[in-house]
Amino acid sequence: MATDFDFDALLNPQKEKDEAQEEFDFDSLLTQQDEVPTPVVAEEPQPVVEEPMEVPVPAELTPPKPKTYDTPEEQQTDDMLSFQELASDGDYMDMLREYSENRMGDEGKQEEDESNEDYLKRFLSHTREFEFNSIDLGQQLDWVRTANEEQRMKFGYLYSQLDRLPSFYEEGGTGSISAMRDFGRH
Repeated sequence: MATDFDFDALLNPQKEKDEAQEEFDFDSLLTQQDEVPTPVVAEEPQPVVEEPMEVPVPAELTPPKPKTYDTPEEQQTDDMLSFQELASDGDYMDMLREYSENRMGDEGKQEEDESNEDYLKRFLSHTREFEFNSIDLGQQLDWVRTANEEQRMKFGYLYSQLDRLPSFYEEGGTGSISAMRDFGRH
């Protein structure tokens, strides 16, 4: 008589025990149980984004409120400054002295016998140097990059006020000899 030999039982003795165990009820997981703690999910840390800090604009650099004009010619003549008016503006000249000393060191200081007009002409010569000479422009850009924000703002104001001056050949300008000397030098 031949008996069937169970090779599976020989290879896996736990099989009979596993089959004898009760099957797990998956439906019990789907029904709500009393006081089941909700899992706590940790939020991923968000990157810290710093808002750029605004530097307060000094009062002397705040532009005046725009005026209203009837004609463009009236606006142009009202916006213009003479060279002497700009040289006699104490706040502008103080700012110019500060810029020149920061930018050029002792060479930028106003000399004792140098008038405000001559000092302003020296600043005009400086601006003409970097406006018409790429090497001087590179040096000026290097200074602007390394200057702090207040120094850059003050330089921007000093430079922007030069647009209000008449051209060298117009009445109130620096004169053609000064301009020709500056342009011929560079």
